[in-house]
Amino acid sequence: MMKRSSLVIAILIVILSACSQNQVVTEDGSDAVEGSSAELTDEAVGITVTFDGDRCIYNGLERLPVGRILVALDVRDQTAYAYYGFVVYTLDEDKTLEDLVAAPFISSQPVWAHEQAYIDELERGGYQEKTAMIVDSPIYLVCVVQEGEQTDLKITNVLGPIEVVP
Repeated sequence: MMKRSSLVIAILIVILSACSQNQVVTEDGSDAVEGSSAELTDEAVGITVTFDGDRCIYNGLERLPVGRILVALDVRDQTAYAYYGFVVYTLDEDKTLEDLVAAPFISSQPVWAHEQAYIDELERGGYQEKTAMIVDSPIYLVCVVQEGEQTDLKITNVLGPIEVVP
């Protein structure tokens, strides 16, 4: 009986110590993304988007590393819309944030905007992570909401540029 309880305690210590290491830290030592469940490996959380009403907010590093990163959308405390999402884009060299804001996203994205990753149709109160391969710089985030299945997506705001470095 003593061996079994010691084994259970040892397993719990290992699990708890692994959970406490799930933190992304910036160069200055502060937390880059709070509340992340990603483990620090070669694939750390690089982009977390939350919503505050109609506006999306980027939580992450000022400069993202090239390569595989986790992108996350957290709308656990949101109830205004049925669905939330965002798309990560790079742009042709002659295009800017202003061009992206002014672009008509009626049925498709502009030919000069290149999708790198996305999370879409996340229901209110949800959280989702995906792996993305980010290789070009800078990136821009286009945030969208949808009131219901039969309604069009609404662009709430566009964020960027966010630098991607080797």
